[in-house]
Amino acid sequence: MKRRIAALALVSLVLIALCASQVWYSVSTSVSPILDFTGAEVDASLSSVILLVGLATLVGLYLKSRFAAVLHFLSLITTVMVAVSSGARVTTSNLTNVETRIEKATGVAGWLTQQSEVVTRIDVSIWPVAALIPALSLIVALSILTTSSARRAGEAPGGKKQVDSRNQASTSDLWSETSKQL
Repeated sequence: MKRRIAALALVSLVLIALCASQVWYSVSTSVSPILDFTGAEVDASLSSVILLVGLATLVGLYLKSRFAAVLHFLSLITTVMVAVSSGARVTTSNLTNVETRIEKATGVAGWLTQQSEVVTRIDVSIWPVAALIPALSLIVALSILTTSSARRAGEAPGGKKQVDSRNQASTSDLWSETSKQL
């Protein structure tokens, strides 16, 4: 089951990467033609987070310890932070990350100045919303992987807790020694 959930997480990452490569914003200006911006251009952290979460998921599958749970938890926290920041950026149409490209096209510096003077219209496509659906499935998959990795780190493959055979043998030897003395 853990491999299936990890596969779901990796498929979600691929879908997020596909959505991020599409045009998220079309900006109409009074000076230049329409400027198109992809999700990766608008949110610079998106590409690096996709790569790091994918690598952490693959390494977490390889590891069979509590460190895998820590990797999945850190991936979960990072994904939630990027999803919230991207969602906030989409709802407010905040394009401060691409103001230099607008400045090169229009000659006006500063996002607030650009917005008030040369930007006539900002169209948001469906792709940012479409990226949130696999992001939510990724968040659910990472939370399941985190809890299953933490729970299974101390269990044997059959689902029972591992018992140290040396500790059990020394306890039985100690019990036999004390019972012989009495």
